[in-house]
Amino acid sequence: MQTHGVFDVLFDAKKTHLQLIQRCDEILKLLLQEDMLSDELLQLFWALTRTDLRLEVYKILSDCSFYFKQKHLDFLYEKIRHEIPLEKLGMEEFTLLSELGKYSKDKDAGFQEKVAQFFWDLIVSRDTKNLELVDNCTQKYRDMVRYWGLEKKRGMFTRLQECVRDPSTPSLPCLKLLKGLIQDESERTVQSPQTTSTMVSTSGGGGSAGAQPQGPSAYGVGATGGSALRTRLPDSAQAPQDQPQSATGDAGGEPETKS
Repeated sequence: MQTHGVFDVLFDAKKTHLQLIQRCDEILKLLLQEDMLSDELLQLFWALTRTDLRLEVYKILSDCSFYFKQKHLDFLYEKIRHEIPLEKLGMEEFTLLSELGKYSKDKDAGFQEKVAQFFWDLIVSRDTKNLELVDNCTQKYRDMVRYWGLEKKRGMFTRLQECVRDPSTPSLPCLKLLKGLIQDESERTVQSPQTTSTMVSTSGGGGSAGAQPQGPSAYGVGATGGSALRTRLPDSAQAPQDQPQSATGDAGGEPETKS
């Protein structure tokens, strides 16, 4: 196909058409499996993101994320990071980056950290004026770190507290992200009360930058005087309210005896 210039036609916006592009996922996967996806071919396909076919191209790239080698991941990250203006970024780019980061964990742990940092910088940047973009970015960041370990997430909680206290950092996006991370962690541990209890007990402490982040109820103050970001612990982690009547007959714990 390369010898006969098939890709020069297939990946050319002026010569190809929608139906052909929609079938390119299998072609890309085959090229990846045969280790034949060169930088030149990937560049040709990427160029289609600047055309009316961009949605289909982003979808195919996301679908192929699992098959990409590290050099392909780096290529796509650099394209999004350096070639697309901040105000032009949208859900297509965020979804692709999230998928690339998700499937890179066994190839290059540093790449996943790099993508997460890219999302983080957009969320906490005072230069990011588009609130819809920030919300989209926040959701993808949460999706990406949802299954990271608790020890790693404690560092996020601490950094977010520092961002909220920093007058040069927009506090609302930081508070939204903090609330979302706590909610995600609570949902993850709803079947594991012991893990939830550990998160709460070890995250308490003072408000200094060096202290461990506080529990969910410590963030923000709502209109009623309570926490605006208070997240209830799962039912399984709270003290039971209604226990079934035990076999003991009085407060002293003496068992009832039948006459």
